[in-house]
Amino acid sequence: MRMQVKAFFLLSLMMLALVSACAKRSAPVKAQPNNLTLGIAGFFQPQSTADLFAGTLPENYQIINPSAVGSLDGVFDRVLSSELKRSFVNSQNSRACEAGINRSDRGLNSALKYWVEVGKCMNVDILLVPMVLRWQEREGGNAGVVRPASVILDFFLIDVRDGTLISRSRYDETQLALSDNLLDIRRFVQRGGKWLTATELSEEGMRRAIKVMGL
Repeated sequence: MRMQVKAFFLLSLMMLALVSACAKRSAPVKAQPNNLTLGIAGFFQPQSTADLFAGTLPENYQIINPSAVGSLDGVFDRVLSSELKRSFVNSQNSRACEAGINRSDRGLNSALKYWVEVGKCMNVDILLVPMVLRWQEREGGNAGVVRPASVILDFFLIDVRDGTLISRSRYDETQLALSDNLLDIRRFVQRGGKWLTATELSEEGMRRAIKVMGL
C-alpha cells in the first residue's frame, strides 16, 4: 500500500512539473542581428522614478549596498560570455562613459536619453541596461534558511541609433520551498533542491533576459 501511495505521489509531481513547464513556455522572440554592436551597461539601482524608463519603484523600496550592485557586473559579464555567440562591449567601458555624462536632466524620457548618450559614448548600436530594484540576501545556508533570497532585476535593450526602447525583461523572484509551491517542482530540481543566494538567483534572471531579448 505504501509503495502505491509513493508511486502515486511521484506521478503527481511529474504531472505538475509537466503542466508547469508548458505554462511557462513562451513564444519565440526575434533575435537581434549579430551585425549590430552590442554594449552592456553596468548594473544600476534607480534612486527615484526619474531614473526609470517607465512605472514606479516597488513598495518599501530600499537602497542597496553599492558593492552588491557593482559585484553584479562581473557576474553578468561571465554569464554573457558563456551564453552569447556574439561579441559585446562589456560593462567596464560603460562605467567610464557613465562617469563622464551629466545625469542632471530630469525632463521627459531623461533616463532613456541618458543611456542613449552612454551607448553613443561606448560606440555601440544597441545597449543592454540592467537595473536592480530589490536585493535581499538569504539568511541561512544551502539546506535551510530563516529568510530566502529575493531579487527584482530589470533589463532594458535600447536602440542607440534612434533612441528607442526595443525590449524589456523583468525578473522578480523570491525562492519558495517545494512544500509551498508544488507547481514549481521543475525549478526546484534545476536548483539542485537547495536554497540559492541572491547572486545565484540573479544569474537565473540574467540567463532568462538573454533568451527573452533574443541576444
